[in-house]
Amino acid sequence: MAIYRVTASLLHLRTSADRASNSLAIMKAGTIISGTADDSPTPGWTRGRWNGIEGYAASQFLERLAALDPVPVTVGPPVNVDRRDVDMAKLHPIVRDSVAQLLRVLNDKAMPFRVFEAYRAPERQRHLHAQGRSRPGMIITRARAWESYHQYGLAADIVLFVEGKWSWDTSGARAAMWKELQVAAASLGLETLSFERPHVQLKGVALSQLLAGRMPDGGDVSWFNALSEAAARWTAAGGSPPPPSGLLAERPPLDQLAS
Repeated sequence: MAIYRVTASLLHLRTSADRASNSLAIMKAGTIISGTADDSPTPGWTRGRWNGIEGYAASQFLERLAALDPVPVTVGPPVNVDRRDVDMAKLHPIVRDSVAQLLRVLNDKAMPFRVFEAYRAPERQRHLHAQGRSRPGMIITRARAWESYHQYGLAADIVLFVEGKWSWDTSGARAAMWKELQVAAASLGLETLSFERPHVQLKGVALSQLLAGRMPDGGDVSWFNALSEAAARWTAAGGSPPPPSGLLAERPPLDQLAS
């Protein structure tokens, strides 16, 4: 079994090794696709799996990256736990695209939502969880480090931005805006949390899966880098290493991905 990266701008994943067969999905450049047990059944074609879908893709537009072996990863620099990260590139492509579309839908309806926070490092999650417990302030999250979908690049916080300021106001006319956020998010494969209104996350993925290192298919380089570096940092810091270490056995090495 191997891992491949899509090199074409757009590439079809088809029902069979035939350009005339139906398209199951369209993958963008940089998308990571995993080969199946028999990933070269027909010359010129590769059988693989992406986003839970198995099919065939033209081999000439796939770059083979690596076998699925555990590899060491680079430990990144220390994290500023007081700083929000709004870099959408660190989100899984499925979530990234859904959030972008969600914002377009809301903004087209004159609802000024923006991304308040995208990926969140486990160090920052631990810091936020401590608030109201071991640190002063009100409790703002129930999730410890690695218990939030933010750590896996599968969630984002969407907040109103009115007259140059962030607003969590849910009263009056703005209550309808937050309701519209929930409805629109659900239509795009995202789910919201009743106790954390701005939070949207990928629907249909259990936290137990993520804790066991089973990540959604279709990831790309920027998402993989953010997650694997965070896992390496966490282990190096001497705390309990995160269960997502299983990810390292299912993804190619960083140096090969980045080349």
